[in-house]
Amino acid sequence: MYPGRHSQSIPDKPAVVMAGSGASVSFRELDERSNRLSRLWWDQGLRTGDHVAILMENHTRYYEVVWAALRSGLYITTINRYLTAVEAAYIINDCEAQSLVASASLAEVATQMNGDIPECRGRLMIDGTVPGWES
Repeated sequence: MYPGRHSQSIPDKPAVVMAGSGASVSFRELDERSNRLSRLWWDQGLRTGDHVAILMENHTRYYEVVWAALRSGLYITTINRYLTAVEAAYIINDCEAQSLVASASLAEVATQMNGDIPECRGRLMIDGTVPGWES
C-alpha cells in the first residue's frame, strides 16, 4: 500500500486513526509530511542504506517518520520508549543511526543521550524541542 497513490485518489480519508484520542492523519498529510522529512534527510546527507532511529510513544506522527525512511531507502530502528537513556544510546550507536526522531514526551531521555550519541548528527523532535534538537 503506497500512501502516495492514496493521497491522489482519497486524499482526505484517514490513513491513521488513534483509537484512544480519535486523532487522525489523512493520506494527503501522511504523504506531504513524509516527503518533507525525506527531503530534510537528503539535505542532511543521508542516502540509500543509511540508518535512522525512532524514539516515540504511540503517536500519529510515527507513521510519517517510517514512511519518510522507507521512501528514502533508509534503514529504521525503533527504540522502546521504556528504555533508559544509556540503553537507548547503546542501540542508536550500535545501529549507526545518523538521525534520530524523538517525541517531546520523551524529551528527558533524549536530552540525557545528547553526549552519548556523537555519530548521530540529526536530532529531530516532534511536538516541541529541547536544546540540541530541531523541530
